[in-house]
Formats: sequence, structure tokens, C-alpha cells
Amino acid sequence: MTPARCSTAQTAAARGFELLMAKRKKDLNDLAGCQRSLSQGNCAPNHYWNKTTNQPDWPALWEQMEREVKLYGMDSWKWVIVHTIRVGSGAGL
Repeated sequence: MTPARCSTAQTAAARGFELLMAKRKKDLNDLAGCQRSLSQGNCAPNHYWNKTTNQPDWPALWEQMEREVKLYGMDSWKWVIVHTIRVGSGAGL
């Protein structure tokens, strides 16, 4: 699932950058002979929001995280909110 707020060009550019970073991580770790470099992904639950339950769509979120682990070799995640929504609006995060 592509994040709802990103254009196709933005998403393609981000994927290209993430693939480059994954390759560089591998290059650095190979050069060091051990794991010295890690990749951290951004977990944006508001891109996978279930409006019916007003909470993250957990299956879709986990699927996206698993896909990025397989594709980019993510080692950890940070939880980010990338859009501002009025507090108390009932519109999720």
C-alpha cells in the first residue's frame, strides 16, 4: 500500500533512496566485517488508518513493515506522525 498523501513520483524517489541506503549499509558492514550500520524505518500509522474503528489498520501496517524488512533490510522502526489533524476531530492521528 502506498502512503495516501505521497505522489507516485515521491514514493518512487523514496524507494530509490531506501534501496541505495540498504546497499550502503551492506557495503559498510561488509567492509567492517561485522554489523556496524543499521537501518531504521519510519512507521506512519496515519497512512494506514481504519476510519471505522478510529485506530491504525494493524494488519496493513504490519504487512507494510514486513515488506520493508524484506525489501530494504530494516533493522528497527520509529513511530512518526507525518500530518497534523485537529485534536478532538475524531479523524485519527
